[in-house]
Amino acid sequence: MSAKFKLMCWFLLSAWFATTRAQTTKQPIASPRLLIIGSYYAADSGGEYEVLRAFIINYSDDTLRFWGSNCQPSEFFKITINGYMHLVDEECKKSVFQQIAIPPHRSLLIPLKLTVSKQPHELIQIKVSMSFYKCYASNHFTEDRKNHRPEILTDTITLNYNKDGNPFYGKSDWEELKQKEKINLPTTKLYLLTADDLKHYTVTADVTKITKADEDEYSYTKEKVFQIPVTVHNNSDKTLRYYSMSCSWQEFYHIDNKNLEIVEPPCDNNVPKEVIVPAHSARTDIVPFIYKKSQKIKQRFRVGLNINKNVEEDLFEGYDDELRIYNVVWSNEVTFVSK
Repeated sequence: MSAKFKLMCWFLLSAWFATTRAQTTKQPIASPRLLIIGSYYAADSGGEYEVLRAFIINYSDDTLRFWGSNCQPSEFFKITINGYMHLVDEECKKSVFQQIAIPPHRSLLIPLKLTVSKQPHELIQIKVSMSFYKCYASNHFTEDRKNHRPEILTDTITLNYNKDGNPFYGKSDWEELKQKEKINLPTTKLYLLTADDLKHYTVTADVTKITKADEDEYSYTKEKVFQIPVTVHNNSDKTLRYYSMSCSWQEFYHIDNKNLEIVEPPCDNNVPKEVIVPAHSARTDIVPFIYKKSQKIKQRFRVGLNINKNVEEDLFEGYDDELRIYNVVWSNEVTFVSK
């Protein structure tokens, strides 16, 4: 083999390794980023609205500062023109431009109200774009914006309506929603438990007191329903208050075993509530779960609880999904055999 041929082979092999390494290396996500994650219906004296959940995400290690408005999102956001809905501003006494800050590795939720002028009965794909102006030295945004070129952030959302005008999610819509939620970050309004909190708040599951639930209470499911006592311990000197629901409180509990699933009993009046655990005290819930396999084999699992402190009232109105994602405190591991 000639020296020239060897050199060529070495060069090609080096190039292949470099390309492979570049493809397998995880690339950092660009920051800032705009994500539209779902929508919800709202209505007031002014009409009916489809409200888009727009998130500005800061993936960086630095605080992100930019210009915004207290009630005029149309100054920065635009949507594709369609024959059904258009972007409207919030009502407020005085509209002002203001400098907004997003801490590192956080996101900011900005609800975008779309007034519905004509009820859709089909699929609508809406492209949302934002003129992102980073903060500059001058405090006069209106006068000086012409001297600064904004970064354009974009994302799209698909809204599906059936022939009766009712919204629905298709399989692909759910998949897209899940993918976006995976790369979203906790919002600026969500309190994240600190290392000190995690020292004082613990969760225990008592496997010795697992019982079989009354079949009449869970008649909607064919599987056997079991119940396990789960206790929240507050070992701090202050009262613990965390967010829950009046009857679907089970949605804030999790099991880390795919063969087991926490279930909720039928509920008629489900409203937000605050759970109170006094200092150096404990509270126990009886958590129902099902075993989804027919084989009677040992199942190891832990039970997790979302302990969300300092929840602002408008948080769950705009985006309560993150209350079930973050601040999970896990119990001890237990072993269970279905009877």
